[in-house]
Amino acid sequence: MFLKYKFFPDLIKFDIESYEYEVLKSSMNYLEKYKPTLIIEIHNIKLKKRGLYFKPILEDLYKIGYKLKAKDERDFLAKDSHIILSCD
Repeated sequence: MFLKYKFFPDLIKFDIESYEYEVLKSSMNYLEKYKPTLIIEIHNIKLKKRGLYFKPILEDLYKIGYKLKAKDERDFLAKDSHIILSCD
């Protein structure tokens, strides 16, 4: 959709009740190319119930240049939490 309309946001917020995992995983090429800042609500408890963990997605984001800029929980990979990632 973004490509069709030539819309490339500088900021994307994710709050999709544990489906941030699939959306981010399938968006790595887009994120690597356009590098928007990401605000992500991580639903670790729901992810765990689905047999998924956010850490591999976070590692993939780090590999393409993202850095953790802010978090609202010290152990943001264990609790439900919010993080901000950017490439600058």
